[in-house]
Amino acid sequence: MLLDLDRAIKAHIDWLGRLMQALQTHHVSADLRRETCDGACLFGQWLAREAVAQGYDAETLQPISACHRTMHAEASALLQPGIGDEDYFAALERFCRTAVAFNRLAAAQPFRQSA
Repeated sequence: MLLDLDRAIKAHIDWLGRLMQALQTHHVSADLRRETCDGACLFGQWLAREAVAQGYDAETLQPISACHRTMHAEASALLQPGIGDEDYFAALERFCRTAVAFNRLAAAQPFRQSA
């Protein structure tokens, strides 16, 4: 069970790295744009299809699920063409704050041990 969760979390961390690199280089691939949808990434798929089947209850999943949706929404905002500097930096700050929260939630013992 945890192997699938670990793989999904690792894939999400890899996505975060690709996103940060794209923001630095201003080169955003079609795949990266598609992955700004929270259901398109491996972790989003794990949440939608496997988490409950693996024994995770909705109450345990709610904080990380909400954080995950917010993080993808902020990533999408960052990648909008023509975003102004002020909006960009505000979205970047929100995104970074949410990414840190996601990483903390993903590593939290109650979440990791509930399966």
